[in-house]
Amino acid sequence: MAALLVFVATSSMAGAVTLYKLVDRDGKVSYVQEVPASFQGKSVTVEIDTAVNSVAPNITPKPPQKAEKAAKPGEPKPMDYLAKRRATRDALELRLKTARDRLDAAKKALAGLQMGEDEFQVVMRPVTASAPGGGAPRNKLGCQSVVRNGRAVHACGAVAPNEKFVQRANALEEAVKTAEAEVEEAEIAWRRGVD
Repeated sequence: MAALLVFVATSSMAGAVTLYKLVDRDGKVSYVQEVPASFQGKSVTVEIDTAVNSVAPNITPKPPQKAEKAAKPGEPKPMDYLAKRRATRDALELRLKTARDRLDAAKKALAGLQMGEDEFQVVMRPVTASAPGGGAPRNKLGCQSVVRNGRAVHACGAVAPNEKFVQRANALEEAVKTAEAEVEEAEIAWRRGVD
């Protein structure tokens, strides 16, 4: 039968084909183009119009492969394992860099801390004879003689930070501590996520 299909397929250009169906004494069937002279059995002529009688090859379709879930328009494609690891590593490195940058900025802000015009006050401080320069200042601007506990004490004006400056300095110190903690957490997360 396979030979018949091949013959019909190869001779499809001819238009019509004549075959002979041979049935021998044992009932075995075969198809040939010419009946052998020594054949003893039944012979039937078969006319085949190849334009009408064509046989499509019997191809078993492959089972459909499991398709990946198609991404909707605008959605990112699903990532493979290595792409996920690279994305995780990149995100952790960015987090660590951002935390280090914040720490550097907080340290610079604290190092450059200076009193503003509204962040100081002038206080009178006593100056003793043992003060540098050898003795209490006399006739100095802003200095006064004050009697304390029955003794004359010289006091001079000194600049001291006020509450506003102290609060700002405390906030800057707290920002440095917070940034240091963020850097430490980011370093731990980076080591766990990359190793």
